[in-house]
Amino acid sequence: MGEMYEQFLGSQPGIMVELVDGDSSPYLLRSVDGFDFYVGADDFHNFYRKEGEPTPAKWGSFVTESDGLIRSDKMIKVMKIIHHFEDKLKNFAKARSLVLVAAELINNQKVKTTELLLVELEKIGWSDVNLSNKDLDIIMSAPKEIMSLLSSPACALGAFPEQSVVRNQKGRLAPSDLPRKTNLTKKPIKGFRGRMKNIEMTVEGDILVMKIDLSKEFGPSKSGKTIIIASTEGNMSLPGRDEKVGLNIYKSPTPKSGSGTGQKDSFKNVAMKVEGHELVLTVDLTQEFGPSKSGKTTIIASTEGNQLIFGREEKIGLNVYKKLEQ
Repeated sequence: MGEMYEQFLGSQPGIMVELVDGDSSPYLLRSVDGFDFYVGADDFHNFYRKEGEPTPAKWGSFVTESDGLIRSDKMIKVMKIIHHFEDKLKNFAKARSLVLVAAELINNQKVKTTELLLVELEKIGWSDVNLSNKDLDIIMSAPKEIMSLLSSPACALGAFPEQSVVRNQKGRLAPSDLPRKTNLTKKPIKGFRGRMKNIEMTVEGDILVMKIDLSKEFGPSKSGKTIIIASTEGNMSLPGRDEKVGLNIYKSPTPKSGSGTGQKDSFKNVAMKVEGHELVLTVDLTQEFGPSKSGKTTIIASTEGNQLIFGREEKIGLNVYKKLEQ
């Protein structure tokens, strides 16, 4: 068995994986239940830590859990509150200071209403900010777990990285508004992105559709052997469903002539269509192809390794699966 790593940042940090092949990007990882998937080298080094090692220092101010892990969904909520006040003050550090002081006043139970909070803030020098009760209610109504982060002087000292946030139409930081409830399985989930690169994903009924712009590039890997076109950045759960999906698309910086053009219908339960530079993948989530070799998951769809996209130079690796009921 290779070296084990822990995903320390994400919506569900703490997932342990084995580094099977880290010679070139994307790296081949294997989950504890025996599922293989790929992660770009940059994201592997940014979001995974070796088993037993602490969270890297550069991420220190974003830790949300006592064991050094970072739940991106919590940090997004923290940053949304801070950025509201940054819009008013035109200064991130000043906005963080204001939110810190306000949260401390609330946590110390010195104030229990927005009116009293406004009075206390004005007493200690925040009278020139033109705050309203509506502004302060954003802090007052924060959940307890978020309030503890807002009142920590060591948390959120800088902007949270863009890879780990969802942005609304105005481009401001915003939490994902996709609730994780099982009764959403028949409703479309549009615009779900998370940390995905260049993938527009929707689920309507039991049909998963993924759209990728093959003209986009995210630069060469550290090894320089591949160029990342699109990625789910590891395996991600479909909101409101049991299935997980892992997708990576990449190409060589120097394509070899005569290397083939792929087969149109060679994948397992993956319909593929290419129009111009748009790749559309469709998966029927009701299909099953038996248990994996580990016996812990059921395969829903797969390209069965990295394969050429039909008529293109790019390669694709896709797996959709779900855990077997114990």
